[in-house]
Amino acid sequence: MQQDRLDVGEDFEKRIMDSFKRADEDNSGYLDARELGLVMRELGFNPTESDLEKIDTDDNGKIEFNELRDYVIKERKKLLPPSELEKQLCEAFGLFDTFRKGFLTSDELKVIMKERGETVTEEDYMEFIQEADDDQDGHVNYNVFIKKMICEYY
Repeated sequence: MQQDRLDVGEDFEKRIMDSFKRADEDNSGYLDARELGLVMRELGFNPTESDLEKIDTDDNGKIEFNELRDYVIKERKKLLPPSELEKQLCEAFGLFDTFRKGFLTSDELKVIMKERGETVTEEDYMEFIQEADDDQDGHVNYNVFIKKMICEYY
């Protein structure tokens, strides 16, 4: 379980924490069954009663953040393992990097996003480029792009 924690991206862990805090309506620091169902659906899961019982690993009847985080990460990785996500992202990047340069220009990426129908504000786009263009040369490198996308997913 510790290895899963090391592999998760900060963005995804923050999403889990934000969902946990919103669902913890009484600010108790743990979730009851109703609150847990809300947060699981918010994170894209449709849990059964049996699934909900598996999350409470210390059997105290309360779901602490660590229990929720560990469960969500484990289940998400079952759905799409990091190696498979990386493979899919590599293939997608390759479709747009037609000259096999190993990067896309920020302008190319913007066109791709618009062509795909992505509704991204200029501010969000610029923030994404600043994060993905690590050396600020106007190019989004494959390795940086893949790492960012994996971190956002997990």
